[in-house]
Amino acid sequence: MDGSGHDREAQLAGMQGRLEQVETCATEAERLVLSTGASFLLAMLQLGRGITAIGAGRHLEAFEHLQRLFAPADPAFNSGLQFFALADFVEAAVYSDHSQDARKLIDEVERVSDPDPVPWVATMLCYGKALIATNEEAEQYFMKGLGPAAKNWPFLRGRLLLGYGAWLRRQRRSSDRGRRCVRPAISSTRSALHPGAIARGRSCAQPARQAFAGQHRFGKV
Repeated sequence: MDGSGHDREAQLAGMQGRLEQVETCATEAERLVLSTGASFLLAMLQLGRGITAIGAGRHLEAFEHLQRLFAPADPAFNSGLQFFALADFVEAAVYSDHSQDARKLIDEVERVSDPDPVPWVATMLCYGKALIATNEEAEQYFMKGLGPAAKNWPFLRGRLLLGYGAWLRRQRRSSDRGRRCVRPAISSTRSALHPGAIARGRSCAQPARQAFAGQHRFGKV
């Protein structure tokens, strides 16, 4: 198996919570990637490690992995993948006391994607804005993010639903509403973690990633 194969396996294992397998795959992938100097694969590896750390509740560790994608001097810097990591970076930043870094990235992605961001980017922006918003503003971003386009990305939709359910709980809103968020979130996430669904999601995201990479190169966050 080449570096990209180990990288994909590490990302899938991380999303499924198989933490020990993640590090085994990631270590082997990094060995192969560093020997070839493939920055894209190294960036994908850092994204996988970030996703894994978020899933384990280690948000500072996730932030440290993901910020490498945005540092021009880092071997993992890759402008084509930076927007792809938007939701993960914002979540890691917010829950590790780096909210200002999250705001800076959201502002930059909005600037680049205006006036009409592709639906996937728009949905990720809603998720990010909901996480950094005040209590008075967060709900509108959750609801907008959970619009019709969200069904195309079950894992992202699941994150929005779980985030909204947690927000409702913090606001001491109806527990029934919270449960109505959590149940479909679990269903969405399970379907998204099927390898075939992940492959389809990557296929859908590819045109957006290519368009974004052609428009802009982010600076350091």
